[in-house]
Amino acid sequence: MEASAVDAHADYLNITVPFGESADITDVVLEAVAAALPHPRPNIPNVWDIGTIGKQVGTMKLYRRGEVFIISFSGLALLFLRANECFGNLLWAFANRPHRVSHLDAALDLPGVEASPIVLDLYRQGIARGGYRLSQRLAPVDSHFGIGKHGTETGTVYVGAKDARISLAVYDKREEQVKKGRLDPGPMIRYEMRFRGGSDGVPLTLRDAADPTAVFWHYMPPVILRPARGVSIPEWVKSDDVGYRLPPRVPRTPEEILRRWVENVGMDGLKLADAVGPYGRGLMASLMHLTTSGRRRE
Repeated sequence: MEASAVDAHADYLNITVPFGESADITDVVLEAVAAALPHPRPNIPNVWDIGTIGKQVGTMKLYRRGEVFIISFSGLALLFLRANECFGNLLWAFANRPHRVSHLDAALDLPGVEASPIVLDLYRQGIARGGYRLSQRLAPVDSHFGIGKHGTETGTVYVGAKDARISLAVYDKREEQVKKGRLDPGPMIRYEMRFRGGSDGVPLTLRDAADPTAVFWHYMPPVILRPARGVSIPEWVKSDDVGYRLPPRVPRTPEEILRRWVENVGMDGLKLADAVGPYGRGLMASLMHLTTSGRRRE
């Protein structure tokens, strides 16, 4: 398959910073994306809505996971950041602080292309070949097919494991849009390279987040998709800087784990138990005992 269009765009993005240096990060991010009018999602902490199309809502999440603080954007949220010309502001907010681009989905849409025969053939060829080569090794092929809204078999081909450093999804973009209740864009296929960054992943940079075209084509197998003859693509320059490096993980004691659980979950659990009634806390203790007993038997 040849592509006359070659410009990829970020369709999902995670940026992480060390938790110890994240005290002001929420204010900094909200200021950077203010032009896109983010607003907190009701009753859901740490989540902001950015943009809507039909029933679909763009999502920004800012939350802690262990020793890092994660700033996450859905594809629709990124679309609205670009439309409101504040995506660059967001990336500049991280330029002078320790950070990692820890996940990036780079997408290329080809309008006017019937996806069904392509995804079906990609899957058959992938099974026959034993997979496709996204890096040094062959990556396994999987699929999710069904009869689409227009009466033909269609769906998605997956190359690589879900948690791999590099994976690929090729799918019927028209079918996806119609199922979500959006306007029918006509025949369209999407090629989506999914990258995991960090020290054991692809060395992604803010440059790749701003324009993932180079990294998209660097890892795209030509047997799946290649630029049309005469169409030039930028060369991807690998970075040796994967961002900050966390100190070695120190195992927590059982007491520390229990304290962390109480801090993050326990009080909500007690409130829920109290809402059950006078026997709620006793029920909670019994359920916890049964759960841990079952785990020990396993």
